[in-house]
Amino acid sequence: SREPSVWDQDAWEGLSGSCLTEVPQTPGSVYLSSPALFEHGVAYEPSEEATLALMFRLAFPSSEESLRFNQYRGQDLLPVGETIASCLDSAVARQQLRMPSVDEVQAVEAELRAAMICSERSGASTASCER
Repeated sequence: SREPSVWDQDAWEGLSGSCLTEVPQTPGSVYLSSPALFEHGVAYEPSEEATLALMFRLAFPSSEESLRFNQYRGQDLLPVGETIASCLDSAVARQQLRMPSVDEVQAVEAELRAAMICSERSGASTASCER
């Protein structure tokens, strides 16, 4: 039997202990997950609002290790999930991981825009532009 698509409601209903859950994202929502630990899918709906999607993945020294890990699911992976959750919880509690403010995002956006303009005008890399 083939692995079900994350979007196949009938397939998920046939798997013991599994369910398909939809969580709508509204402006200001944040979706933080560890895709290696569970099946998931993200759908981008048409919107007038800006959407920012950042994906961070684990790096492995070889493609073979990466492929093997990406296909693995099971109870042995539970300690990995618990460790990731504990680290994220600790980082948030110490404010080492937090959402930037709108002002911080706009300040970085302005810096990037200025660097791009400088680079276009000088024909040089952004590193040669003064801040």
